[in-house]
Amino acid sequence: MPSELYYIDVRHEGLHAFRRVSGRDPYVVQQKADVQLANWNTKWQKLQNRESLLRSKEEKRDEATRLTAEAQEALKCLEDILLHTLSVNDVVDWQLLKDRTGFPKPKPKPFAAKEILPQPSLSYAQYQPLYDIWDRIFSSRRRKKELQANRAFQADLSAWHQLKARLDQENELAATAYRQSV
Repeated sequence: MPSELYYIDVRHEGLHAFRRVSGRDPYVVQQKADVQLANWNTKWQKLQNRESLLRSKEEKRDEATRLTAEAQEALKCLEDILLHTLSVNDVVDWQLLKDRTGFPKPKPKPFAAKEILPQPSLSYAQYQPLYDIWDRIFSSRRRKKELQANRAFQADLSAWHQLKARLDQENELAATAYRQSV
């Protein structure tokens, strides 16, 4: 029984490579051809990368040479500045540069917020009732003194809140007027 022989010609233009793959099974021949082409493509890719790397190195070398020349030129210009300046009288008359024209209106006085005293606290001495011996004996006297101290604290606290609200409002109006005048 004669067996047929199959073959495929594989070519890679970039590598200028050629190979004839042959065998008795067409599937095996096709697989061998695909593997050979894949190997050549990998080799070609490596060659391309190497060439681009070499080109990249040459480009970087050229760029470094160009930048070095520019830097040397800039240094030469900087070195020549002193020589050039020594031959020129470049004194600046600052009095001529001053602007002496008057302002149409004076600058407004800066805004100063009115400060408020700290909030009253029950721990202050003036809100602590002073007990004597009779207050310790009679609880009604002790409660009366405590109530008076608490009323004094509440009255002072209420007055402080009113004063704070008034001063906050006055400060806000003054700040607004100052911002408008500036």
